[in-house]
Amino acid sequence: MRVFFGKLFLFILPYLLMGVLSLGPMLMSGEVLPLSLVLRMQKRYGMVLYGPAYTNPNPDYKIKGQALNRAQLLVLGTSRVLQFRDIFCTRDPASMYNAGRGIVRPSGIIPFLEGIGSESHPEVLILGLDQDFFNASWDPSGGMQQAGVNRAGAHRKYRTSLRHLLDGRISLASLCSTKDQIWGKYSALGLRARVKGQGFRPDGSVCEGVLIIDPSLGQDGETFTNTIRRIRQGSDRFQYSTRVNPKAIEEIRQALQYCSRRNIHVIAFLPPFAHRVIEEMERTGGFSYMEDIQPKLKPIFKEFGYGIYDFSDLAELGASDAETIGDDSGFHASEVAYLRIFIRLMQEEPHLRRFADVSELSQMLNSAASPRSLDGY
Repeated sequence: MRVFFGKLFLFILPYLLMGVLSLGPMLMSGEVLPLSLVLRMQKRYGMVLYGPAYTNPNPDYKIKGQALNRAQLLVLGTSRVLQFRDIFCTRDPASMYNAGRGIVRPSGIIPFLEGIGSESHPEVLILGLDQDFFNASWDPSGGMQQAGVNRAGAHRKYRTSLRHLLDGRISLASLCSTKDQIWGKYSALGLRARVKGQGFRPDGSVCEGVLIIDPSLGQDGETFTNTIRRIRQGSDRFQYSTRVNPKAIEEIRQALQYCSRRNIHVIAFLPPFAHRVIEEMERTGGFSYMEDIQPKLKPIFKEFGYGIYDFSDLAELGASDAETIGDDSGFHASEVAYLRIFIRLMQEEPHLRRFADVSELSQMLNSAASPRSLDGY
């Protein structure tokens, strides 16, 4: 029997080693820590960056984040609202939480608010409404994102991580160090946070890491090539459409009714595209539905005493196209651009003025470290 078990051990040893090597990056980087533990660490220690590469924690991470922080000012939307930061609330940064990526469609608004519980409902909700929400030619299905592990994708990424570990693209130093390898100032959980300095800050906003330093590392860089290709092909959320989806309008009405009954004041806006992207959409001529979004929504918002604002063109904020960031930078504005949006909203919305001082925000804007970052402030 001893001989048998010895041979069995030798037989399975290579598989055990492969398993350890493939799961090693996941375990050593903090990739698979429970979300509740991640959030408690962020709340307690502050400078903790959470950037998993293999799992999709949304929207659970943001639901649990707001339930824990109970912020009075909540930002909700897709990835296009992730640049709102708690430092915008100069009177009390803890009063804001960013739940960007908490929804992917208007139908996800009510489930998200129900998910955080009535005791965690904000007093004011800043709601980002992506233009493609209202595109009648885009897939209208879905509400909240599916959270957790995509098993097929995870297995694929396990193999990729092993290959990257063996070829040196993932260094042992990045796995063993608890700090991010870009800024060196964050305690980093997850491989994206460790290696690229990308992930969620404790306030729920996103830190873009390497893309702040060198935007050319993104899919588009500063050329918007990928986004313009999608526009010309009429694909990937840029499907051509002449009409607004009435189902999306009705979902917004239901969400506003829900908020009104719970005394949540809603301030909504259409997020910015780079001016070059807007020009290409106008040149293509297939996106006339966008002209009807504001006229159809404004009466509904007015009915409930709420405001909605159209910031679709980055240039109308007084910003250049350099104030974009991310893998699809033609429709992800930087935190500098979102500071401009926050100042605009404060000027229009009295409900926001107790959170911040406009003169301090103007000083922050003038002191921006770059078109993409406020971290020098």
